[in-house]
Amino acid sequence: MMQQYYINLPANYVNKLKQSRKREKARAFMEYFSDMHDDEVNSISFYAESWGKNRGSVQRWIVEFKDEISKFFTFWELKNKQHYSSVKKQMQHQCNTNEIKKTPESTTSTEFEKTNATPMQHQCNQDFNINTTTKTQNSNHANDGEFNIIYSELRFIAKRWLGGKDNAYKSYERVKGYLNIKIVAKAYKAYVSDLKDSENIVGLSTFIDNELYLVYLPQNIKVKSGEDEITGIYANEVLTTSEKAFKFSVSKYLEKLRSNEITFVDVA
Repeated sequence: MMQQYYINLPANYVNKLKQSRKREKARAFMEYFSDMHDDEVNSISFYAESWGKNRGSVQRWIVEFKDEISKFFTFWELKNKQHYSSVKKQMQHQCNTNEIKKTPESTTSTEFEKTNATPMQHQCNQDFNINTTTKTQNSNHANDGEFNIIYSELRFIAKRWLGGKDNAYKSYERVKGYLNIKIVAKAYKAYVSDLKDSENIVGLSTFIDNELYLVYLPQNIKVKSGEDEITGIYANEVLTTSEKAFKFSVSKYLEKLRSNEITFVDVA
């Protein structure tokens, strides 16, 4: 009996190529993606013959294909994180609802009262690693003129998905120590443009909370390394300078970003 399987590929990228009348490039990408999926390694000359292109064009296409595939899988990794976060919030809400329905029969002191949590809430919080000891301070975007101006601009671009200003500002407050709102807005615009009218587009608040911006931050950066600064292009966990390439993991990138050791170059 013949075995069947399915491949989940970057349909948005394929559709963009087709809409731009680049169907042969779209077919080439699907062939390359299938080879990658099946661990079938072919040479540049093989693809040049298969796609009817010269070696230079094939090399440029493959670099572009690699970047699109990396972006695709990074999106789903972040999507998984986003979905988990939503389930966690729903579970916490359910736990709180269940507790409201129960009337305590005794006021006897228990170990849970030290954290103001009932046994059921304690278990829910433990299961999802929810911190109940800290509270987010009330945010006030009224005094942040730059945020208000940029948020108004984003409404014209993403009014269907942008979400409420209060929630967006609360999320932005958590990253404003190391990300300027102009950078966040630039990343969000690229994100909306990339997904176009997809139903998967999320609002600005979720975009920030789930770190979806990481895929769309400017790639031309300066990184502090001791007393020196390294300037290069960051993509696919590699920082490429004019002289060499460095392995630069996402976790290390985030660490440097949050400690203000990364500067975005030539950002309008």
